[in-house]
Amino acid sequence: MKRLMAKLLVITTIIALMLGGTGQAQTKRLDFSDYRQKSPEKAAKYSVIGMLIPIVAGIAWWKIDNPKTKTETRYYDGWSYTSTHTEDPDHAIPAILIFSGIFLGPSAGYFYGGCPGRGVKGVLLRVGTGALTAVAASAAASSYESDEALDFSGIAAAATVGAIGSGMILIEAIIDIAKVKGAIEKNNIERTRQAGTNVKLLPRYFADSNAGGLELNITF
Repeated sequence: MKRLMAKLLVITTIIALMLGGTGQAQTKRLDFSDYRQKSPEKAAKYSVIGMLIPIVAGIAWWKIDNPKTKTETRYYDGWSYTSTHTEDPDHAIPAILIFSGIFLGPSAGYFYGGCPGRGVKGVLLRVGTGALTAVAASAAASSYESDEALDFSGIAAAATVGAIGSGMILIEAIIDIAKVKGAIEKNNIERTRQAGTNVKLLPRYFADSNAGGLELNITF
């Protein structure tokens, strides 16, 4: 009787799976089944474009946006007074464009290629270097404070520190761009390997325990 019940359980399970519309062992990929490989060449291109375009646009905007001359007329006791002054343009937007190209641009390829952690790491490294440079430049300028009006030693020291820090940021950006292709290729290989992990749920009759059931197989 127990053998009959076990056989009926196996048969019922098989029929249920068939009615489920498969007729085959059910297979499900884990985690990365929908992953589509990213192009390392496109990733490198996005990093270069992401850096250069905002910088070029910001510099062009800065150059084109010249100071504006404004004329104001005021009236007092029946007399009119006209004054002319020059108003400097607001360079906030071009500055934002330039800094976004420097700090964010080189990481664009990593974000496209599915390596956001590596992209954020590059951004934080450049921002941290910029912050340290600003602090160091301010300290250098303060250390050369003098009562003499024409003493430019502090300005020269701050400019030197700023140039060194800017060079370090530029080197970090170039390194990020140079390494993006390799990072995306490595990520594609890893995702493909993980996408090859399959889970199979199969009906099976277990003779040693004289019972039917389901068997779980995981392949890598």
